Amino acid sequence: MGNIRLSYTKGTGENPPVILEENHYYPFGLKHKKYGSVDKDLVCIDEDCYEVGIDVVPPQARKSYQMKMQSKEFQDELGLNVHDFHFRQYMQDLGRTTSLDPYAENYYSLSPYSFLGNNPLVFADPDGKDYGVYIDHEKNTINIKSHYIVNSRDSELMNKVAKYYNDLSGNFVYTIGEGIEAIGYTINFEVTVEIDDNASVLGQQDFMTAGYDRAQKSNKENTNNEINSLVTSKAHIGFKKNPNLQGITGGKDAIIREGGIDKYNTAKHEVGHNFGMSHTSGLMHRSEGSNITAHSIGETLSRVGLGTVKYGDNTGNGAKASINGENGKAPSNFNAGSVITQQRFDRKMNRAIRRN
Repeated sequence: MGNIRLSYTKGTGENPPVILEENHYYPFGLKHKKYGSVDKDLVCIDEDCYEVGIDVVPPQARKSYQMKMQSKEFQDELGLNVHDFHFRQYMQDLGRTTSLDPYAENYYSLSPYSFLGNNPLVFADPDGKDYGVYIDHEKNTINIKSHYIVNSRDSELMNKVAKYYNDLSGNFVYTIGEGIEAIGYTINFEVTVEIDDNASVLGQQDFMTAGYDRAQKSNKENTNNEINSLVTSKAHIGFKKNPNLQGITGGKDAIIREGGIDKYNTAKHEVGHNFGMSHTSGLMHRSEGSNITAHSIGETLSRVGLGTVKYGDNTGNGAKASINGENGKAPSNFNAGSVITQQRFDRKMNRAIRRN
């Protein structure tokens, strides 16, 4: 969950490191008190730390390490006692945030002030805006999540693309083991769309949207982010150099030729690159195909260390991914699985049962 469990001094010369703080958390982030914990009221100057109430504290001293639950800064100034989740402030004693979830309309069943979907043992919140579960070893599911920011003009196209990927949920399985001992994890997609018609801060080109700005910024600030952008363009330099080029991506963005031959399938293809897929077969072939293959989804999972599939080329290398949430205990051979269709998995299991 990204919690900082121990902080300590670096130690210099003959002086060994000194434990400054040891943290044990309740699920929603409130700390255990006097439960095998070291929790000193310390302030520091570089490597020199002073215990308040015992040592004489220099006026230029600062508080010791403040990054705590989910590696977020704990702000205790003026008695606030909140965690800074960038877009929202979180009160660990209440299990609620101080402001509305900016994506509250996507989760009508939850309070807009709720935190981690009220399930802190499964979900993580990288930036205070959204949450996502990826691997659940108890339910045998793997969720692949992405959030696209588009302008109004391209929202219809992106919503169609999001529906295509979301409808793939349940069609593919990540399978581990052989025979009757085989285990299958159902693969689900969760692609969401947000409209932002604000102007880009980078330039006036038609492909420089606010979504592009936000996707690139979030990628630099947090490698665990899930933000991407899509836009249709006439002026992209790649389209000017190659009149046959229908789409292009830089990893976090998908740029589609405005007035192109087949914008829908091109957009699906470029979004596939955002998921780390390379040029192989089916939808991800360079010039043909409209449906995704198990191999391409296997490439997506390989980006986070799952499976042993080989890439077709480097076209998906710009995409970055990580496991943001994991529930339960993984099988011993979990990382050595492969992706197949649900139908194929069912047939294999039926044959294994008959042989057994």
